[in-house]
Amino acid sequence: MAARRYLVLDQGGQSSRALLYDAQGTLIRQATRAVATERPAPGRVEQDPEALIETLRACTAEVLADRGGVTAAGLAVQRSSVLCWHRRTGAALTPVLSWQDTRAHALFDEVALDAEALRRTTGLPPSAHYGATKIAWCLREVPAVRAAHEAGELCMGPLASFLLFRLLDGQPYRCTRTLAQRTLLYDIGTGDWSDALLTAFGLPRALLPALAADCDLHGVLADSGVPLKVCVGDQNAIPYAAGTPDPETLYLNAGTGAFVLRPLADGARAPNGLLDTLLPRGGFAAEGTVNGAGSVVAWYEERSGEDFPWAALDALSALPLDAPLFVNSVGDLGSPFWRTGVRARLEPDRGPAVERAYAVVESIAFLIRANVERLRDEGLAVQRVRASGGLAASRFLCSLIAAALDAQVERSRDLEATARGVLTLLGGAPDHVEPVVHRPEREWVDALETRYRTWLNTVAA
Repeated sequence: MAARRYLVLDQGGQSSRALLYDAQGTLIRQATRAVATERPAPGRVEQDPEALIETLRACTAEVLADRGGVTAAGLAVQRSSVLCWHRRTGAALTPVLSWQDTRAHALFDEVALDAEALRRTTGLPPSAHYGATKIAWCLREVPAVRAAHEAGELCMGPLASFLLFRLLDGQPYRCTRTLAQRTLLYDIGTGDWSDALLTAFGLPRALLPALAADCDLHGVLADSGVPLKVCVGDQNAIPYAAGTPDPETLYLNAGTGAFVLRPLADGARAPNGLLDTLLPRGGFAAEGTVNGAGSVVAWYEERSGEDFPWAALDALSALPLDAPLFVNSVGDLGSPFWRTGVRARLEPDRGPAVERAYAVVESIAFLIRANVERLRDEGLAVQRVRASGGLAASRFLCSLIAAALDAQVERSRDLEATARGVLTLLGGAPDHVEPVVHRPEREWVDALETRYRTWLNTVAA
């Protein structure tokens, strides 16, 4: 009997990747292709759908070059990105409108939804980062989309649905539940599309894909014949990276954005300001979203014309307590504030480069803390933080988060927690390698307390 091997495809905002694992969780081979992001106008963030398909296919071919057997594959996808395509030809009719895209925020004024009722139905607040306003905008504003709709040939929905349609034999038109939720059109109580929300946004139910469980046989990859048995939102997979989600662990994944998930007991709901996020094997996690993580580092580099000084921050022997404070609204203020139109800025806008960079990193830790405080206020303990993602490679950031939260941060040695989570969901071994531990330094904890309270007032101003 051939040894079991698992293929994980991970389509993210910065790259497409394929990772091949054995059943014990050892990485056999991986391939990565960068993907571009375009910002053609304020509030508009787009990607090329064909480039995403091509890079996923190229990565898959590279890791399967030895022609060995693969037991099953899984796909993790950036969550709130959407697009429209032609049902007969499969050709994209729009760019991918990124989860960062907020072009259609004004539609909320038109539909006039009750925010609390929306949260009870979907688990989410009214935000243009989610799919509904973007899909409705495409149907109204893009002539090719309207023409396909009139001809009965329109498909629209999450990026994951497009990838399944194009990558699998038979072009299945389906959407898994963790990804359906991020459209703001999914009723978490009934497990179905919400007719009331479809009506509010002017979207016929027939346009949307059929719903399916995340862990299901979705079809067979057209180029390799490998059955695809998991399709999940990238962040939703992370609590499974080390096995069964632990209800007292905060799972932090810091990439372009930073996301914190804390599993909830049956029947519990997330605190006000946080999200009720579906987990792929059932149940919910309270989720906090920090839009300005890797994206704020890019913001700093673009503004300064210099590389971000990570090495200088790592070399600091003490926190620069005279540094300015940074209002981190890059990509808008996410949870628990949910404010748009706030200008990203240093206050005061002065100081040497290392202090300004420190303020940027500190703001990431403070935004994470703002979410954790909501959890703790509701009696939801956070005993430890398990950190992953590209930014977690920074020893300084992990130490700063530990001090800001006054909690132990365990940094996974394998920072690719999304891929590890998909592997576990497929039946492979979870990550049992001992993490790197960052314990809060008491001097930092005390110093950050005062700065955090001042920062809160600055953000609220």
